[in-house]
This record gives sequence, structure tokens and C-alpha cells, in this order.
Amino acid sequence: MISALVCFATLNQKAPAVDYSVTMGASSAFHEVVHDVKTMLAAKDFGGAAVRAKLLPQSVVSYRFNFTNVPKDRLDSYKQSASFAIDSWQKNLDGKATLVEAKKGIPNILVSFERQLQKSADTGEIPGVAVFYGAGGQEPRVEAVIGLARTAQLTDASPAEVFNEIMFGIGSYFGLAPSAIPGTAMGRVDGKMISLNLVSRQEALLAEANLRLSKALRVAALAKTVVKPTRPQLAVSAQSFDFKPAFQGDTVYEFMTVTNKGDATLQMRAFGDCSCISGDVLSTLKPGESTALKARYRTEELVGEIEHNVVLVSNDPERPSQKFSAKIRVEPRAEVVFPTSDTLVLDGGERKLTFYVHSSEPIEWKVLGAQMVPLNSTVLYEPFEGDVKDWKNGGQIRHVKGYRLTADLSAIRESEVFGRNMLTVYVALDNKNMKLVRANLFVQKGIVAQPERIYLGAPTGPTESSFVLMRTGKPFKILSASSDSKHVTVSVTSSKLGAEYTISAKYDGKAPEHRLDTQIRITTDDPKQPIVLIPLITAQS
Repeated sequence: MISALVCFATLNQKAPAVDYSVTMGASSAFHEVVHDVKTMLAAKDFGGAAVRAKLLPQSVVSYRFNFTNVPKDRLDSYKQSASFAIDSWQKNLDGKATLVEAKKGIPNILVSFERQLQKSADTGEIPGVAVFYGAGGQEPRVEAVIGLARTAQLTDASPAEVFNEIMFGIGSYFGLAPSAIPGTAMGRVDGKMISLNLVSRQEALLAEANLRLSKALRVAALAKTVVKPTRPQLAVSAQSFDFKPAFQGDTVYEFMTVTNKGDATLQMRAFGDCSCISGDVLSTLKPGESTALKARYRTEELVGEIEHNVVLVSNDPERPSQKFSAKIRVEPRAEVVFPTSDTLVLDGGERKLTFYVHSSEPIEWKVLGAQMVPLNSTVLYEPFEGDVKDWKNGGQIRHVKGYRLTADLSAIRESEVFGRNMLTVYVALDNKNMKLVRANLFVQKGIVAQPERIYLGAPTGPTESSFVLMRTGKPFKILSASSDSKHVTVSVTSSKLGAEYTISAKYDGKAPEHRLDTQIRITTDDPKQPIVLIPLITAQS
């Protein structure tokens, strides 16, 4: 009798409710198919829902690479990138899906290559990839077309960039939206990409959630389950944050209102595109509810006109990821002023460098101490108020109120210095909002080039680059400038009263296979450095 009652109770238990909502971070294309399937299920068009649900991510995914248009000298490296991308996604899916190469038939994912893609109307860049979504039947669900030449300079796509674009294409199949987080599988950009974009833990979890939802909808279609087609809708009270001016060191906030105007729960997450700015918002919002999206700037490292973004990621199918510009003007609370230069040139003369820390606010503060690194040299300081020259602003006279500091660099051995080296003086203040000021000084021996070599990347045609030749505080003359290669021409522009020159190197794009490993040769009037050589290379060298 008891066993019969238990059996009866078990039969009458309701199965746990299936959650058919889309997780935050899913792409608009994924949202669209899910909504179509749920709409068909609500209308009891179970056959149509089953057909449409085939477009959703599967647990067994077929793929194919078409390398027909890839030049022979890049084929092996691109194939390695493709294999690495497949292995990377396979590992991060942790058995939830299997990627299988399609030997015949129509694959779920097709990756192909074209010489150049059409310029983006939004960014003006030549994009690195174009992703197309098929409607099933005789076409892949996702086709990722990768450009062999990318950016406005039409540079050859590197193996790392090909890897990143393939990672993005696979992620698109699993229903992931583009991400503003660099270094992630969906965080690609149309510009130059150097490092590899790998699957983040959050992306792996989202792919798994999309796979679960896709399976649940296919089961619902087979079981002829009626599902209500709900969706969230995000609305905001402003399109940007406009901060009031602040002093350096202040922490300031601005807000806007976020409302869910849809009929399903809105999921959200906010973050900043820089460590200086952050976003905060409630993680969920029921239909009809509103909340505040908060942006916070920490201005310890900021001065001047600043603009960053707060990114809001949600499960709104129309706005899976949205950027809000955040502008602020930050006035320096304590400003470093150099009267003559920020550089000490080692020429057997004076080994002391004087600068000032100027208070830009009416509240008075005191210097508690000063220390130089990496040298443990003496830094003297004393209160000061008066008129001094401002070297960084063309030597104009300005009134300074604060402290005068003198860095004693006598401990430096001239024989141990090569080129240009940076030292930092840390100045401790008793100001609660600005406890530390950094003053970067330079020690230089002779004439130096910045950067010390020219790298032209992987050119496919004419291009140019430049560098600065300088000796701060001690003028010199350039007598001639030339290149060892007939394909490179050199020009010189003088600035800062003969203490600094800009050297431009123009490549005509005609070197065999664009291989360049040459030198820029500069002759000067300095008897100790009559010739300065700067290497110039390309990626093909």
C-alpha cells in the first residue's frame, strides 16, 4: 500500500520548469532564432519550430577550411592557426560539444579567405573578417570570410590574426556576441592584433548555456510543448555620461537610469574599458523595473580631457553589448614643472637636476618625503613660491607655488650609462586625495634615437615610419642622413632648437618580397658621435 502511494505521488510530481530565457552575452543572431522557435511553439507550429531549431548550435559541429586563396608562403602557418583554434575551442567546451572536420556535405562552420574585404562604414578600416549566417539547407550556418590583407595599410594577416578571426567565427556559431574585452575569443578588432585571443571562462559557460537552451527548444518541438515567446528590452535615460570637472585624485560618480521595457527578466553586467573607470548595475531586472547604472572615475593617474567607456552587456537581443562614453576634465592637483629640461646629459658637468611640484588647488599641502628609484640618491626639497620657466610649455614664465626639489645624481657612473634611461622620483604628500606624485627624469649619454630601431611590420606596398634623434639640453647638427638601401629615402625635420630632430624613412614598396634589413646612417657635428646608425627591418627580413 505504501509503495503504491509513493508511486502515485511520484507520478503526480510536476517536472521542473524549463528555463527558455537567453543568457546575457548571446548574439543577436542567436536571439533571433530562439525567438522564432518560441513564437512557432506558441502558435503550435511544432514542425516549423523543429526545422528552425536546427539552426541553433549542435553538440556535434562540423567545420571546413577553404584555403584555396591563401598564398603558398602563408599556407602552412595559417593551417597551424586553424588547427590551434579548433583545439582551443574543443578543450574549453569540456566535452559539451565536439568539433569534427566535414569531409563532404555542408558544414555547420565554413572558414574561407579573400584577398581583401570591403571597407567598414563604421570604422573606416579594412576589416579582418566578415561573418555570415545561413538559413540552413544548402549553406553553412556560419561562414567566416577572413581577409588576407587588413587595416588601411593593407598589411598581410599574421598567423595570430588568422587564429583570432577563426576563434571569433567559431564563437559566433555557438551564439556568442562580439565582446569589448580584449584578449577574449570574441574580443577581436579590425586593427592590428598581436596577441592571441583565447576563450575566457565566461565565454565557455555562455557557449554551454546556449547549447543547453538549443537542446531544450529542440526537445520542446518534438514533445509539442507550448512556450511563451518573451524577451527583455533594455532602455536607458542617456547615451553617455557627462562628468563635472574634478581635481586629480578625486573619485567621482555619474548615473543614468536603465529600464526593462520587455516581458522577460533582463540580465546585465557593467564594466569599464580602463582600470580608471568602472560600471556598476543590478544583475537582474524584472519587466517594468528600473535601476541606476553607475559610472565611477578614479582620477589618481589622470590629467586633462579624458574619455573612456562604460560597457553594458545584457540579454537584450537588440543590445547585447552597448558602450556609453564617459568624458571628464581632470585638473592636476599637484603638477611637476621642469625649468630647463627633464633630462640630465652626462658630459662631465653638473650632476644635479632641479624641478618643482606645483599646487593647482587652493588647499595647501606639505611634502613628507622624496625618493628616487632605481637609484637611492638624495632628493632635497623645500617650500617655494615664485616665477619660473616651464620647459615643457616652450619656456614660458609661470607662477609656481609648492616645493622646489633637487635630485642629486652624483652616484651615477658615466661609464655605466648607455643611451637614454629613466629615473623616477616619488614625492609623498600629506594630501588625502593625492598622496603620491611621480616625477620622471632622464639620464642621457650622447645622441640617442627613439625608438632605437625602425620596424615597418609586414608591408605589402609603400609605407613610412619615423623616429626622433635627440640630445636634450645640448644642441647638435645633423650633417647628412641616408639609407643603405636604394628602396628607402630619408628626410630630416629640426625641432627644439637643434636638440631634437624627426627622421622620416620612406619605403618605396619595391624590395624583393619586401625584405629589408638595412640601416639609416646619420652624420653629426659631434666629434664623439660623428656617425649614428639606426637599424630598419621588416617582418619578412
